[in-house]
Amino acid sequence: MTPHNIFRALLLVASLLTTSLAQNRKTVADYIPAVANNGNHTPTRWKTSIGGQNFTWCCIQAVAESLAVNATGQLVAADDPPIVGLDVDELQRATDEGQFPCTARYESDVPGGAPEISVPYTWLAQTCPGWQLSSGDNLNGWLQPLSGFLLPAVIFCLSVPRRRKLHVFRAFFVADLAGVKSYIPALLGAIGAMILVTIDTIIWLSVCWALSGPMILSGLYEALLDNRVIDFVQEKKKHRNLTLDMRCRLLMLVLIGNLDLALEDDPFANDPAYSRRQSQRHQVIEGTSPPPDRPRSGTLDSDTRHQLLTFGGKRSSGETARLGSPSEFGIQLESVSSNMNSEGEVGEIRQRPMSLHTDYLGVHAGDSTTRVNSSMDQVSSHPDHRENVQRRTPDIRVERANAEPRRMPTGNLRASPWRHMEELLYPIRLYDDEDTKRNLSPRQYPRRWHRHMVCHNSACTDPNHFETEAPRPRTPKIDRQIRKTKTRLRTMLNCQYSFGSMVGAPVVFFLGGFIFALLQSIQSIGDEDTALALAFGQWYMTIPHIAIISGLLLAGNNPNILEGVFATQRHEVAEDDLKILGLNFGLAYPSCYKVAWQWHRGHNKLRWIHTLLESYGLNSEVDQAYGVRDEQKENLLDLEELRNETTLLPLDWALILIMAAFLLGIPFALAFITAFYTPEVGLSCRSFTFTIYACAELGQVLLWLWAYAGPPGTTRQRGHMPQRSSGPLGFLRSGGWLHHNGFYNPKYIDHFLPPGEPRTPRAVWRALRSEAFRDVRSVWCCLWYALYVFFGTIATLSALGGTLMQLLGVYTADICYLTVDKWMHPYEPGITAMISSNSRVMIRDAQTYWKPCAITAIAFMTFVSFVGWWYQRRMKDVFTTLVSEVDLEEHDRRDTRDSRSHGLALGG
Repeated sequence: MTPHNIFRALLLVASLLTTSLAQNRKTVADYIPAVANNGNHTPTRWKTSIGGQNFTWCCIQAVAESLAVNATGQLVAADDPPIVGLDVDELQRATDEGQFPCTARYESDVPGGAPEISVPYTWLAQTCPGWQLSSGDNLNGWLQPLSGFLLPAVIFCLSVPRRRKLHVFRAFFVADLAGVKSYIPALLGAIGAMILVTIDTIIWLSVCWALSGPMILSGLYEALLDNRVIDFVQEKKKHRNLTLDMRCRLLMLVLIGNLDLALEDDPFANDPAYSRRQSQRHQVIEGTSPPPDRPRSGTLDSDTRHQLLTFGGKRSSGETARLGSPSEFGIQLESVSSNMNSEGEVGEIRQRPMSLHTDYLGVHAGDSTTRVNSSMDQVSSHPDHRENVQRRTPDIRVERANAEPRRMPTGNLRASPWRHMEELLYPIRLYDDEDTKRNLSPRQYPRRWHRHMVCHNSACTDPNHFETEAPRPRTPKIDRQIRKTKTRLRTMLNCQYSFGSMVGAPVVFFLGGFIFALLQSIQSIGDEDTALALAFGQWYMTIPHIAIISGLLLAGNNPNILEGVFATQRHEVAEDDLKILGLNFGLAYPSCYKVAWQWHRGHNKLRWIHTLLESYGLNSEVDQAYGVRDEQKENLLDLEELRNETTLLPLDWALILIMAAFLLGIPFALAFITAFYTPEVGLSCRSFTFTIYACAELGQVLLWLWAYAGPPGTTRQRGHMPQRSSGPLGFLRSGGWLHHNGFYNPKYIDHFLPPGEPRTPRAVWRALRSEAFRDVRSVWCCLWYALYVFFGTIATLSALGGTLMQLLGVYTADICYLTVDKWMHPYEPGITAMISSNSRVMIRDAQTYWKPCAITAIAFMTFVSFVGWWYQRRMKDVFTTLVSEVDLEEHDRRDTRDSRSHGLALGG
């Protein structure tokens, strides 16, 4: 047989075989096996609305309805197929290669992927309504974001300091396990406690999501203030300008500035109601400020001030004010001698109904004769300065019957870390007496008075005609007290959790989830579930950023550390719980001090700085009365320089906003890009959720700036009264109409609260109907709080609601197959939805966007964590160095060196 005949025979056999196979293929299932028996798996209609839909079945059903077998047994497109732009040959080729579009997975041997299956939205809504619940077979859809990102985020949020938490009842833990009958109550108590802790964690996670912007902003603000204060101490240490107690005071302010001042008349608090409320639950330690019925400055009423040192009549300049003995003040001599020695060494801060401390008398309990006779006589012997002595009058009252000064009870005042700090630092003061104009705090410069026996000219400026007060001698006992103060400062810093333990370890687990998801995305390029897991992980980077910012700050989160360092003694008091919707929220730490909320810490630190400046800063009236010398003015102007450094300029605010924009914007941008380029490509359900949250946080940031940044054009000068600004935009600036009408203090609500009324929801509700509420300031207040609640609610719903819908699978609903611009008219002709998997578009987007965004997220979070760790480590080292060098002689002022010399002379 010739070769030609052999070829013809083979051709005939192949034709016969092809015809036979075509005749055997009578249905679509013969060509596409996946459609076989697909109708038997049709979801129940009513279950589709509660997650019973199956979109894999939907895709296969679209293929089944779009194909048919013609009379010759060939696979062709059906009449009016639901699949748009169907290419039967390409579909059959992909099926033969194992890339059936409805169930395709990425394979490196087939880099082109599967063809797209797009159907009209009308067909999708009619045939496949509802959404598909996440199944156990698809772990990438729910387990990966849950275990890789959500649970680590919960750990991060628990490390963020907070003021209150949900109270877990003690009754859950009091079961006696001695008998078998107690096991059931113990089990029920454990279950109840677990439920409350779970609710508390969810609430706090919601709060972190709702206020992530203000939390990060406030943390950066506090970090900048800390840096400015420490740099200020470093600079002034080199120039020998600050006293030892002021250096210690500034360093301690950095560590405890996150606590409530708790001053009943804090002039810088946004809660002026402090001056109206008297807490009966907290007894206050000795050394507290005056009762709330009088100014904090210690200024007495006119009658008392007139009689204070004259005791009912005029007194000659040589007379000495007779002060009562400790027993006349209601003080037991035994307690005086046992608690304070002649050098003012404070063993511990005690809690008594009567104040022993000399902040208001200028008399130390164990040094009454020395200081009264030397300090008071020294000044009272000069008539021109008798009025100044009255200004420095202590916290006392004079009864007309016997005209003797007595202290007033201070047990009704709250425990204040500011007062306790002043109590702790009082023994290392440089000068004895205090000035009421400086809020009863130790002076930082010597007192001067005119020598009338040398010169009778009241306007004399000759420095030789003035006497200057000598500083207190630096005795060995004071040296021991200084060493104790340094130890306390180091202890307060070192007792805090390290950055690595609070943030570093959780960061490793969080990055582990990222790396695992990234490796999965590389192995299965184009897998939509992996991409969406990466998107939500990138979005959840916001919570670690909050923890990183709160972890790098120097101020401790646990006030019990300060309470232990101060050795504060307090009675057991009723728990300070706040009831909201029937839930009791108690203090996060059982302490007499209260930690400021994270979103308020920066402003709270500024209030501490302002209190220090008002207590020790330049006061022209007092300084002129004392005859302040040029070098003394320079020392006082140092604190005014601190005011300048801590009053932020627009460039400072720009720096804070840029850093906050990176910490908030990078997670959003990465998550948005990943979700945007995940089919359906465009702004759809998930990317729209991210956008809503970003807009809500932008609103929260603007509200925070509105409440705390102050008006444009704010001056740094102390006591400057803003003048009305001119120009077309003058009403916006400092001194403008908005400023004078409370626009830049929108959180202030006490203008319509009755005096003495607590700030409870019920009291505020009653005050809304009062005449005082009808004020323009109420407009700003209502607007601010309404927007605050609105943005917080939107942020919480978008964050937790979006996460829950992703985990459950709600985002697989039909509407999520369309972009946002088509939601209002989804049934118009030409609107389609792609329901296939592993398409060429997915593979391209995975290589172009998904993988680079995941790598960027890992690198950025690693960088932020490293910078946070490095910053805190550096600040701790700088702080520790300052503490160790705080008492070096080379950094002392001239009067401080004189104090050393005087102490050595006394010791020799």
